[in-house]
Amino acid sequence: MSLSPTFGLRAQHLGLGQAVVGFVMDRIVHPLEIVAARRALRAELDGLDHRELRDLGINEAAVDGFVSTWRPSRTR
Repeated sequence: MSLSPTFGLRAQHLGLGQAVVGFVMDRIVHPLEIVAARRALRAELDGLDHRELRDLGINEAAVDGFVSTWRPSRTR
């Protein structure tokens, strides 16, 4: 442990920085990842015909609702 009087201040700033990074990740980065994943899902579902959608259990008229409520699972 350092005997420097600024050691404690430095540790507090690291905590604040981590809090800011966490806030940015939760409020900006993760929502943008979800939007990108939903766009990719929508593009993939648009390429399927009505029979393939029915095999997946998705009605053609309900594709928008399915995509808007879908959330990707986090694998991390």
